[in-house]
Amino acid sequence: MTQTHDPTTMRYRDLPPQAKLLRLEVANDLLRQFQYWRGDARLNAWQEGFLANMVRRLRETQGKCRISEKEWVKIREIQVAMEADLPDEMECYEESFGED
Repeated sequence: MTQTHDPTTMRYRDLPPQAKLLRLEVANDLLRQFQYWRGDARLNAWQEGFLANMVRRLRETQGKCRISEKEWVKIREIQVAMEADLPDEMECYEESFGED
């Protein structure tokens, strides 16, 4: 697996200046995206908790926190879920009342 689209997973203080700028830029974009995704009907409770934790970490470290490969896998899974179509409200209503 390559990390071409992921910020480096090295510690912030070990990064060269250009990589530090990239890390902060990506972290800022992630923070905005995670805040936008929170509360969406396509996410389950675990994904909601994961996003809440990531938002907290990004805020507390001001974007300097490392994001592990496992976390990137989860972020990609959530991204796939967010790209799925929202369930039709009428279908959900009909299913809950057993109507056809």
